[in-house]
Amino acid sequence: MGSKRKTNETEEERKERKRLKKEAKKKTREEPKRPAAQDDDETLVGTSNLEPHVVPVVSRLLHKEKLSMTVSLLPGNLGFVEANVEDAMRGFLLKYSAGFKGILLAFEDLEIRNIGKGRILGELPHIHYDIECSALVFKPSVGADLDGMIVESFDSHVSMIVHDYFNASITAHHLQNSGFQYDQTEGEWVHSTSNNRLAKGALLGFTIERVHESGGIISIDGSDPQTRSVGA
Repeated sequence: MGSKRKTNETEEERKERKRLKKEAKKKTREEPKRPAAQDDDETLVGTSNLEPHVVPVVSRLLHKEKLSMTVSLLPGNLGFVEANVEDAMRGFLLKYSAGFKGILLAFEDLEIRNIGKGRILGELPHIHYDIECSALVFKPSVGADLDGMIVESFDSHVSMIVHDYFNASITAHHLQNSGFQYDQTEGEWVHSTSNNRLAKGALLGFTIERVHESGGIISIDGSDPQTRSVGA
C-alpha cells in the first residue's frame, strides 16, 4: 500500500516537512570542517623558518600576550558592533600605549565579552565593551640588546630602522668610544682595527640607552655599537 498523507496536511505543509527531514539527514551525514591548526608564533611573529633555538635579537623584545581592555563606541556605530570594535583596535596598531607598556604590532582572536550588554558611564554617550584578544607587543627597554638596519650615516650619528618600522640612532660619541672613525670620503663609519664599515643596509647591534615617545611614535637612542652579519 502507498504511504498515507497526514490528516489535514496541506500540499505546502507536506513539501516543507519533507524538505526539513531531508536537511536533517544531510546535517547528520556531514562533519563540519575545521581549519587546520596553526602555530601561534608563526601566525604573529613569522619565524617558522627558524630553528626553535635560534632567536633574533629583536624577537626577544616581542611579547605575545593576552590583552583585556575596554573599547568605547558611539551610538551611531552600534549597527555593526564587532566590525567597529575591530576598527577601534586597529587604531592602536604601531603606536605606543602606556596600557600595553609598548607598541601593539598585531592582534587576533578578538572576543567581545559583553556583546549586547555595553555600558554607558557618566553623561557621555559612548558605549563601553570589554574585549580580550591575543596580541604581539614590542617592548623596547633600556639596557636591552637590539639590532638595527643602517639607513644613513652622518658624521654626527648613524641612523637605523628597527623591525622594519622604528627609528633608532647612535651618536658619534658612542661610535668613537667603540673604535669607529668617520670616513669623510666614503661617508661611512669605519672600525679602526677590524675595518668593518657601517654601510647602508648593514646590520648593527646596539644597546638601548633611551626610548623617546611623542604622540604614540617612538625613537630609540643606542650605545655600544657592534657590527653583525645578517641572521647572526
